Amino acid sequence: MKHKKISLIIAVALLLCLVIAMIGCTATTERGVVSMLKQLPENTNNFNFTDYKAVLSPSEQEGMSSYFESQYGIYFNDFDYAISCYDDGDYCEIFSGDFDLSKTRNNLESLGYNKGEYKGIELWESESKSVALKKNLAILGGEDSVRNSIEVIKGERKSLWDNQDIKDLVDRLPDATSIESSLYGSGEGVSIYFGGEAFRCYGQGISMEMTDEENMKITWVYIFNDEDTTHNAVEKMEEEAKPEELVSYDIYQDGRFMIVTVEGPAKALW
Repeated sequence: MKHKKISLIIAVALLLCLVIAMIGCTATTERGVVSMLKQLPENTNNFNFTDYKAVLSPSEQEGMSSYFESQYGIYFNDFDYAISCYDDGDYCEIFSGDFDLSKTRNNLESLGYNKGEYKGIELWESESKSVALKKNLAILGGEDSVRNSIEVIKGERKSLWDNQDIKDLVDRLPDATSIESSLYGSGEGVSIYFGGEAFRCYGQGISMEMTDEENMKITWVYIFNDEDTTHNAVEKMEEEAKPEELVSYDIYQDGRFMIVTVEGPAKALW
């Protein structure tokens, strides 16, 4: 009987280990672009994301560190991601990475910034710029935009990732070293042309990545008002002439979204 109890305990322990292992295997790491979108306010109309880990060489990292130290006082030991946005003349840039906090504080003080705090987060302000410092995160920009991002981080405002249109765009874009997206004006949209015909577009996103030293891959995603409009846009896009240098070209419809992916020489695409 004693041996049966021991066997049962061992079996239960092995089952728990198996469940834990399965959970670990199914867990996914959050995309860099998503983690950064969660720092911007929901009403932001555009953003530009860069994966610096993928695009900067060690010497370029040093150059970027020198630039940000001279302009903003922030000294980075290592960059991870950056995201920026511009709305109504105000701007905000958020960087994640490892930065020297002691050196940064000394630099900000020598540049004339005044140290304070906003909602528990360290905040340095000058007449025209603000810099917020949080572990592995630096927020730069105008006074209002930096404070708005702090409110998002503290959970007092919704983030741009809570904007369903942005989420739909980003979910359809592949991971890449550079991702941009814009929404167009209070539901009014803007006119874009395919095959000589105008279509009202309500938002678009683009991702870009070098596939080797000479070639790059670009994906565009467009939002239209309805599926019929999207279908017509796809047909017109397919009529347009394609550069002969393209390695691959793909266009398809996904509900209200048109997705176009091309790959070829960077000089022919960008």
